[in-house]
Amino acid sequence: MENRRQISPTIYTPVHLACAVIFVVFSFVYVYYYQCDILTYTQSVLSEGKTHFNRFIGALLITVVLYLMQRGVNTMAQLHARAHALSYFPSMLILAFITDATTDIDGGYVIGHWSWVLPLCLCLFVGVVWACRQIQPYETVSTGILPFMRPLWINVWTMVALMLMVGACSNSNALFHYQLRMESQMVKGKYGKVLNTGSDYRSANTEMMQMRALAMAVRGELGDLFFHYPVMNSNMTLVSDERHRTAIMPVGAMANVTRHDSLAVEYTLIENLRQREIEQFAKTALHKYPDSIFPVHYKEAMVIYDDRYEKAVVTDTALMLRYRDYKYAAEKIKKEKKSPKLLRKYFGDSYWFYYDFGPH
Repeated sequence: MENRRQISPTIYTPVHLACAVIFVVFSFVYVYYYQCDILTYTQSVLSEGKTHFNRFIGALLITVVLYLMQRGVNTMAQLHARAHALSYFPSMLILAFITDATTDIDGGYVIGHWSWVLPLCLCLFVGVVWACRQIQPYETVSTGILPFMRPLWINVWTMVALMLMVGACSNSNALFHYQLRMESQMVKGKYGKVLNTGSDYRSANTEMMQMRALAMAVRGELGDLFFHYPVMNSNMTLVSDERHRTAIMPVGAMANVTRHDSLAVEYTLIENLRQREIEQFAKTALHKYPDSIFPVHYKEAMVIYDDRYEKAVVTDTALMLRYRDYKYAAEKIKKEKKSPKLLRKYFGDSYWFYYDFGPH
């Protein structure tokens, strides 16, 4: 049975509490775990690198401010029943706005389409609130033990829709997120975390490749790990230009690496491999490693050199056997014109795969 009567706002206190909990948890988790890098970038650009975004404090302050905004909106809108969750729309809209930074780093932070989307959505919101206020006094109320259950589910699903809206409108570019996270770790000197960030993601951009190369070089792992990660096309530079602007790191922060003699030689060797200049690589590598104790990728390249010029530099039997298996599988794939996807599963972390099939 349902009766029409004037709604008492206190009936819907559980609805209000549920919406508040959903919003607070979502907002904090969303900022703290997912959009922290975007907000770090935004603050860095807006402050010209003078201030930095604190992950916990930032997430907490944003959540508190947006919740207080909702309280203010609902004080004016007086949405108590089935439309209560709509009072979170402005807060959710602002959350989407501040986490939708452009990936055009060189252009700085740009408001873009939000310059008209934001005011338009707020105007539509005012119209929807007015309509809900006209309907609210005539809404039916259940006479059961839990009269708020139907409005509760309506509001919960409205909150879900608002959360999906935020996710759809904000910046979800995975490469950009990984790049920003890597830059934050580079600034802190946490090179291990730089390498771990996005390590399972099979795509990369030039900045990510450059940061990984620098992190490996500093850790003395460039010759062992470089081809374990996605490598950009050989026409993309391995060393950042001094004038190149990254999102968070200072201008030219990665440009001085080749000024250190030991790192410069390693970069030269890797660049030879990227360009598939095996003969030039071998000449430099044999000079730097006279005892033929090469890092893994250099040893793999020397195997190709031995095979091509019938040398006998590499004496690692296990590696030679692996190369034989790889060569047989690669020739079969090329002959049958099949995708090297399966071969990547077993040899994708080797220089051989890059040499034959290019960037991946």
